Amino acid sequence: MTSLAAFPRQSPAHAGFARPRLYLGISGVGTAVLGATVLLTTGIAGRLLSTSNQQPLLLALSSLGAVFVVIMFELLLFDMVGGALLVRQKRPFGEWLARWLRGTGVQWCVWMGCTAALMVVSRLSGTAIVAATVGTFVVLQLLLAVLRGAFARLVSSMPITLLPHTLRRAAEQARLDPEAILVVETTDEGFVGGFGGIHAGTTYMPSRFATLSPAALVATCVRRRVLAESGTHTRGVLGAVAWNALGMFLVLIMTGASFASSAGTLVMMAGMT
Repeated sequence: MTSLAAFPRQSPAHAGFARPRLYLGISGVGTAVLGATVLLTTGIAGRLLSTSNQQPLLLALSSLGAVFVVIMFELLLFDMVGGALLVRQKRPFGEWLARWLRGTGVQWCVWMGCTAALMVVSRLSGTAIVAATVGTFVVLQLLLAVLRGAFARLVSSMPITLLPHTLRRAAEQARLDPEAILVVETTDEGFVGGFGGIHAGTTYMPSRFATLSPAALVATCVRRRVLAESGTHTRGVLGAVAWNALGMFLVLIMTGASFASSAGTLVMMAGMT
């Protein structure tokens, strides 16, 4: 067991930094839920986008791609407050905006790739449409989970650096294999790393962890070792995949929507939200 005594008590400055970010997260999630509720209750999706699954695939994907861009810029305010204002290490706004565009660009590509796969399967699967759609959705989630570490480094430039001696020593004391640790350079103080796939093999850690006290660093390594050895991480990932798949299945049944059309895809997104 690790003791809380290994971690220093939060200073007023740190508490003043963490609390506004907590409220920001609550506000962002709440806004997304309210927006999804409005979309579902007003039927606006059917007025904005085509409800026909005969619409040319490229046109359907293009219209959804435009909607995705609008959604990202609607959430820009929350990203700006959380990433440029409520931070203790300020950077020029132009630099922050360039990083934001890179991250959202990668996210847009992921959304489009997943949407294209789901739309193609929904249009081709005939009577087995529900089973095929849910199965494709599960496969996509597992693929994203496997590539999580790679996507994190695509979203934000995080070059891999050498394992600091202090971190190696802490890992050895915690009985965590030092060779399983990938140390990355990042200026984002909100990034704390984690496992890079479904299986808790490689774990990412930011280089700034080397500045923690020896006791806190050992406790961090112990926690990751326990997560790996107990299977908690893997069960958590698979549980999340199952939970998301159940949610998608319920939305399919309750709304009658489908990924086969652009309007139906938007309804599915709102229902799952």
